[in-house]
Amino acid sequence: MITKQALGSTLFGMADILRDKVEDYKAYILSLLFFKRLSDNYEWETENGIKEFIKENGREPSDGERRIIIGRKHDFKILAGCF
Repeated sequence: MITKQALGSTLFGMADILRDKVEDYKAYILSLLFFKRLSDNYEWETENGIKEFIKENGREPSDGERRIIIGRKHDFKILAGCF
């Protein structure tokens, strides 16, 4: 996990690099932050949904049920290997 200070330094460094080369550099940085948030929480939200299912049903979900849980927990899909 990255500290707020380290994140701030990284973001300002990115902004400095992009400022001269890209007209709307803020959109690039915002997009990266958005993807970082999705990446950081995707697995946690999936595991939390599975734990809720187990608690409610007293069993592990089937593969089909697991896909349904993931679909309900996530508005955005991240393919394996893209985290």
